[in-house]
Parts: sequence; structure tokens; C-alpha cells
Amino acid sequence: MKAFLRPITPAIATKIVAARHALAFKEGLPPANILQGTINNLASLLEPQRFTEELDIVDETGRPSGLKAQRWAIHLLGLPHRVVRVILLTPDNHVLLQLRGSRRSSVANKIDFSAGGHIEVGATRLETAFKELEEEIGLTYEDLLEGRLFPGTLTERVVVAKPAYWTLNFEWTYFYFGRMRDQALDRVFFNDGEASGTLSLDLSDLSELCIRPNVSLSFLLCLPVLKENLWLFLQE
Repeated sequence: MKAFLRPITPAIATKIVAARHALAFKEGLPPANILQGTINNLASLLEPQRFTEELDIVDETGRPSGLKAQRWAIHLLGLPHRVVRVILLTPDNHVLLQLRGSRRSSVANKIDFSAGGHIEVGATRLETAFKELEEEIGLTYEDLLEGRLFPGTLTERVVVAKPAYWTLNFEWTYFYFGRMRDQALDRVFFNDGEASGTLSLDLSDLSELCIRPNVSLSFLLCLPVLKENLWLFLQE
């Protein structure tokens, strides 16, 4: 199913760009009534069918601002929101990465984090990390040493523009790390089309992903901070 019932025509694209500029307040986020009016206008033009879950819009520190919007609107308007990214280490100390599913058009078959996703309204970062891990590669806390995911020390603000899809992702990225139990790799499965496979990389090979063409842009932009977080995690 497409994200919108109606296509983004040149006229609508012009309205999207104008709305982004209109909402770019120098003093911070737009007033709630202006934001909602803009979203209602775009919804009537496009009739969204997917990505309708509500996300918190965050302030300049990454904290929920009190403003909320559906995911499609947040992406079209380039509003700041939160995501989690999970990295798992295999029992032989390799990094487990996923290959995105073919139905994920903008990142189809690209190398990405072990799991990850948007933090919905009312959910915590850790809850989201475990939810995405199970949804995307079928693993739960029972597959992790100590049954735990550990938060990264550093966050990263990532802006990913996807012109072909008219999205502008302004993501506050939170990292989580975990170690897999023996035989956990045998329990990996893909039940929702988000991922289609996995691969394991030696820690020393992470930097080489920068020159590979089939790596997601979000992963590449996060790579320096990801490596620093991973190094800190391994010292614990």
C-alpha cells in the first residue's frame, strides 16, 4: 500500500516546501494551532494511508515538546523526532547487521542496524528497542546475555533527505547495545518484511561500510558516533 492515496504532484510538492519554510520558526517549534492547520491541509490533499502512528515532536534538546503528529506528516515537514537504533554483538564478537526488506522502497536490500525504529507517543526508548528487535529479526530479551539492552552514552542528530519520496527525516538517534546468547543466531527470523537477512562483520570492518554502495544513509551518517558508543560499550 502506498503512503498516500493521492500522488505528490508538482503543485502539492510546492505546498510541502512552503509549509516547511513556514514552520521553521527561529524561536523554536511552531504553535500547535499553526502546525495542526498545516497538517490538516496536507492530509486533505494527500489522504495518507500508511505511517499514521503518532510521534512526539522534540525540542532542541531532544525532549518531547508536547507537540505530536503522525509519522507521515513529521517526515514530510522535516520535524524533529526520536528513533532508536540497536546493535547486537554475536557470541564471537561480530556486529550483527540486517539487510532491509525489498518492500522498504527507500532502503530496499540495504545494510542497516540490527534493528531500529521510531519511538511512538507514550513509549519509552527501551520499550521501542525491544519491540523493534522482535518485530524485525524475531529476537527477544531471552536471546540476550543478562536479558538486557544497554543504552549508548552518546546520541546523534541525523538529517536524512530522500528527495524521491519527499521526506526529510530529522532524527534524534538513541543507541542500544546487547550481546547475543549462544544459538541466538539460529532463532533469527523475519516476520514483517522489514528485514530480509542478516550479516556479521568483524568490528575492524565497520569503517569499510563507508565505501559500500548498499548501506542505508541513516547508518552511514550515524557511523562515527555509533563506533564511539560501541567502543565505550566494549569497555564496560
